[in-house]
Amino acid sequence: MMQVGVALFEKDESKCKQDRMAYRAYPFNFYVFPRVIEGFQHPMVSIEPDTMEFHAKHKFDFQRWLEKGVSLQLESKKCR
Repeated sequence: MMQVGVALFEKDESKCKQDRMAYRAYPFNFYVFPRVIEGFQHPMVSIEPDTMEFHAKHKFDFQRWLEKGVSLQLESKKCR
């Protein structure tokens, strides 16, 4: 997982009609990066070459992902 998207919706009363509802969408995207967290196993990062090509073609910011991605721990496997 490299990015998470969340969208909040708000009813737009000014554009609602008798038989139709209207909403405004507020999308947010967050880069997530599996960082080393003390006391947990070190995460493994594996990316297929075609996945990297796809992201590069669509202007994915790898530098931002590595430096500013929100820390992510997918499994809670504590080291013993």
